[in-house]
Amino acid sequence: MANVQFKRKDATLNTMLTINKLKLLLAIILVLQLSPVGFCRTRAKARKTGARKVSPRIVGGTTTSIANVPYVVQLRENGRYICAGALVGRRFVVTAAHCIVGVTPAQLTVVGGASSLTQTGVRRAVNKIIRPRGYTETTLNKDVAVIKLASDMTGSNIATIPLNTQRLTTRLNVRVSGWGQTSENATGVARNLRTVVVPIVGKQGCARQYSGTIALTGSMFCAGQAGRDSCIGDSGGPAVANGRLVGVVSFGNGCGRARFPGIYTSTRSTRSIILRGLRQ
Repeated sequence: MANVQFKRKDATLNTMLTINKLKLLLAIILVLQLSPVGFCRTRAKARKTGARKVSPRIVGGTTTSIANVPYVVQLRENGRYICAGALVGRRFVVTAAHCIVGVTPAQLTVVGGASSLTQTGVRRAVNKIIRPRGYTETTLNKDVAVIKLASDMTGSNIATIPLNTQRLTTRLNVRVSGWGQTSENATGVARNLRTVVVPIVGKQGCARQYSGTIALTGSMFCAGQAGRDSCIGDSGGPAVANGRLVGVVSFGNGCGRARFPGIYTSTRSTRSIILRGLRQ
């Protein structure tokens, strides 16, 4: 099975012993030899988390202002941007579970009301991180997490977004926003917030495309088209339709590839997990 790359930004690997580097290199070589589809990337900013390489940014979209999507927030680990998230309550953010694997609340800061990664915005410390029980990066099933802030996130260009309760349909357009890479081979994330509208695609056909890479679960849906997608650095970011949070950026095989739409965690399918987090 090919490695799945997340759409998280922190793509640099943690320092490892030489023997572990050799093991990793051998594993990558073996995967490339056995897999016909290449790497499937989680869309976080690159760092090593477990057995899967995390990576995601907006491909084929446009620059936007936080005033247009005031529910989008930045997640920073020790001051460094790693993922996006959605403000669903004054003290609660929904993001991807893979974004905060190995991260403690003390290491996290959430930034709201900022269009650029260089803007100060409104910053809040984190009290608690709530992940699904049994979550694993092997399957990426239920790739969602709730972050509880130390104090209310309020201020200019900051607003909450409600959770989706309706069943998603094929060809429904969703808006995805974040600071991820603008192309699959870009060397860094976007400094300014970007947004793109992509259609939901049929789950059955999408699952066939990803067969041999990863099995799609009931918590996932597919959205995207050639040249329009989320990418590395967009992990955890919101997918929005009809004014509601319908999904969370999770992973994909490359960015903007014609045969491989992006994979998102459905907030309707994981609603009980999210609501449990909101009660913390």
